[in-house]
Amino acid sequence: MWTYKTMRYDNRFDIQFRFDYVTGIVEMRVDNNVAEANGYYNLEHLKAEIAKVSPKLEIPEWIRIDNCGSPALAALNLN
Repeated sequence: MWTYKTMRYDNRFDIQFRFDYVTGIVEMRVDNNVAEANGYYNLEHLKAEIAKVSPKLEIPEWIRIDNCGSPALAALNLN
C-alpha cells in the first residue's frame, strides 16, 4: 500500500513521492515538474537529452530513489 506525499521544490515545483512502509521502497514521480527542477524545459526535453547519451534507457513514470545504483537516477542527476 502506497502513501503519497507532495513536496514543493524551490517554491515552484510540486514533486510527488510515494512510500511503501511495508517494503521500505521510496519512489518519485517523473513528470514535467521534476524535469524543470533539473533544468530541462519539460519531460519530453529531459527524455530527448537522456536518449542522446543512453538511447536504450527508459525513464519510467515512477523512479525508485532509494536505489543509488539506478542508471535512471544518474541521468536525472539525483544520485
